[in-house]
Amino acid sequence: MRCMTALDPTTRRLLTCGVVGPPLFIIAFLVEESLRPGYDLLRQTVSELAIGRYGWQQIANFLVYGVLLLLFAAGLRRATRSVVLPALVVLVAVALIVSGLFVTDPVHTDPTSWHGTVHNIAAIPVFLGVPLLCLVVAVSSLRRRNWGWTVYSTVTAVAMLATIQGLASEAYAGLFQRITIVLGWAWLNLLALRVRAGHLAPSVPRGGEEGCSGSGRVLTDERG
Repeated sequence: MRCMTALDPTTRRLLTCGVVGPPLFIIAFLVEESLRPGYDLLRQTVSELAIGRYGWQQIANFLVYGVLLLLFAAGLRRATRSVVLPALVVLVAVALIVSGLFVTDPVHTDPTSWHGTVHNIAAIPVFLGVPLLCLVVAVSSLRRRNWGWTVYSTVTAVAMLATIQGLASEAYAGLFQRITIVLGWAWLNLLALRVRAGHLAPSVPRGGEEGCSGSGRVLTDERG
């Protein structure tokens, strides 16, 4: 079953943060790395843009994106009445904010500073949290026979978990991380667009609730 609801203006504005946040983050680091002399995007991670004189730009990028995801989580909660999805988005958002506050060390350095260690720990909820979000949505979509989102979410989760292993590569750690980021952030962007449009199929019911439980009036009810 595919459900659509009329969302109130506040909820739509909150969900818009999830639409804007992912591409804004990607555009920001693409611009930063293009203006950073000597920066090797194949080898160096996005987090390494936070190191040095102009590191404040990537730090701000982390913080802004984290705040936008927090607002998006609030919109998800209002639109879908889900508990699990917003909680996972909040986890990812807080981890991004921590990643911005604690600057990483250059990749493959030893030993790691205390703030680099905190940054690396914060990266775990980000790169595992988004695939987990994908799988939660995949299961929910499967129950609603929404095959498109079931397949897309599952493939995204598997692809992210596969490509993030590339961080172990000294020569291509940056490339693999960027692939992971683009995969996950694109999925988040499309999820936000879908929920903002009133499609509640990706939502996860609270408790044993089934059907269209989001805020607003049900407009359509169709198989898909």
